[in-house]
Amino acid sequence: MKPLSKLSIGFIYGLMLTLIAVGLSGQPARGLGPWNADQDGQREPLQLTYFANMGVLVSSGNQKVLIDALFDRPNEAYHAPSPETLEKMMKGEAPFDGVDLLLVTHNHPDHFDARLVARYLEAFPDSVLLAPADAAAELRTAATNWARIESRFIPLDLKVGEKERRDPNRIPVTAFRTLHSGDRESPMNVMYLFELNGWRVFHEGDSPGKTDEYRDFGLGSALVDLALVHFWFPLEPNCARFLYEVLKPDHIALMHLPIRLESDAPGKIDQVREYYKDIFLMLPGMPSKTFQKENISGKASFSAGAILSDRESFFGQAPPGLQPVKFVPEILTSEKHPHGQLTFSPDGKSVFWAAMLQDGPEQTIYCSTFNGKTLSRPEVAPFAAASGNGGPAFSADSKRLFFSAELPPSGDSPGRPTAICYVDKSGSGWGKPTPIGSTIDTLMTKGQVSIARSGNIYFSGRVLTENTPGIYICRYSDGKYLSPEKLSGPLTSVALLVDPWVDPDEKFMLLSCPPLEGPPMLTDIGISYRQADGTWSKPAGIGGAVNTPAYERFPSLSRDGKYLFFIRSFGEGFVSDQAHFYWVEVSKKTFRSG
Repeated sequence: MKPLSKLSIGFIYGLMLTLIAVGLSGQPARGLGPWNADQDGQREPLQLTYFANMGVLVSSGNQKVLIDALFDRPNEAYHAPSPETLEKMMKGEAPFDGVDLLLVTHNHPDHFDARLVARYLEAFPDSVLLAPADAAAELRTAATNWARIESRFIPLDLKVGEKERRDPNRIPVTAFRTLHSGDRESPMNVMYLFELNGWRVFHEGDSPGKTDEYRDFGLGSALVDLALVHFWFPLEPNCARFLYEVLKPDHIALMHLPIRLESDAPGKIDQVREYYKDIFLMLPGMPSKTFQKENISGKASFSAGAILSDRESFFGQAPPGLQPVKFVPEILTSEKHPHGQLTFSPDGKSVFWAAMLQDGPEQTIYCSTFNGKTLSRPEVAPFAAASGNGGPAFSADSKRLFFSAELPPSGDSPGRPTAICYVDKSGSGWGKPTPIGSTIDTLMTKGQVSIARSGNIYFSGRVLTENTPGIYICRYSDGKYLSPEKLSGPLTSVALLVDPWVDPDEKFMLLSCPPLEGPPMLTDIGISYRQADGTWSKPAGIGGAVNTPAYERFPSLSRDGKYLFFIRSFGEGFVSDQAHFYWVEVSKKTFRSG
């Protein structure tokens, strides 16, 4: 796929003018969730069956979604589903057996027929319908047994610019209200983003193609496998840029083509095909398209478990895609400068991190709890001192939380000792922090902590007589913690190594390190592997989507390995009000060398 340069955009714009000149109008006339895997760790294929206009069946495994397909009286400029196909739908014959979800984008006769939809719901009691609220009255009138279908009809009463998340029949769906094409308030138009077995599908209904509106919805912040859009999207400059630079779907299906343009449009689409990974025009009667299985057992080479998200909401946040997005900035970074990894409690109800106050250098550990909808305002963690604490991390078995701490002065010692501490939680709350004796000293500062399944503690450290920070290990042996030792091997050839997050089995480690090229004035996220001799490899970068000309530090993975969290700062220094937590979906594109 070639880059879409300014020249390319100009070419597309010129092509659009040509299309308008021959009658290929940029606007059609009016009216007219967990993924399943097989034994080889592969996703079920995604299948797309096209009928007419924007009507499709999308299926994967045993999950099926029927969109804008139940109608038989379209505008004369467009096709309707063939009588034979429509009969199969209404009888539930393969491939229309076991449809979980009906989606209707808007109440126009070439997208929705209330008679057919009502009959369908009455015949198939396991199917659920999502449709704009302005279709409710017509559906109620058309139903012969409204009580039989009412509980399975979810009306979407949204204002323009609003979105709503639903999970009918365990299929995660986000609905977005737009104007109808032609900038009309009526009928209500709803776009959908839904998920089947790990595949993410976008359908834009009959939207007016306003790309600013798409961006405001957050489209483009999450991976899209298949986009179902109007035929003119890749031919209109703004929509072409949206497809190429923002949404970036792997596959693009072009639909809603007027009958009079069926002979002309394929050649026009061919002229822009090279700019997209996979783009194709759908015409009635075409065979179904199948998007083949993608091996996800090795999505991230360092961890077979770090694969695609099941797309469930995470602390009330819609999951990101392969482009990092801010994680709850209005809570986590509204008043304090973040300065440590995010660590999540095993019950999924709390998040801990270290931060500094904006009006002073003091650092401590903060906590925010989740009530099922939102995170609470941050408070100092119950076990933390007012200052001098940082780097919180749960043990691999989730029974303890470890952190670094400054301890009260001891005896006649001129310096203030530091240590790695741990704290346990019981039914009555958090206990008293316990310093690990072998780590108590006045010789070094101690920062971010990470705990392996073996009990070994990894942490950032800086010996006071040295200027270069490094990563240390405090080994756990025979029920005791040994004295810290600096990691050895090729890893040590890189200056400025901090913020370790170690794989529970100690096969790899994420860390903060200098960029691969240029002087070590900023920090990037890198990955290091433990070698056969027990030493650690030189860090490799993890990809441009994460590492930028800004500062990136404090990496960590969610407990299920699906999301990478880190801090990005655009300030002159790392600690600033321009520092925010970000998260991104883990995949090959996230963790690649370079």
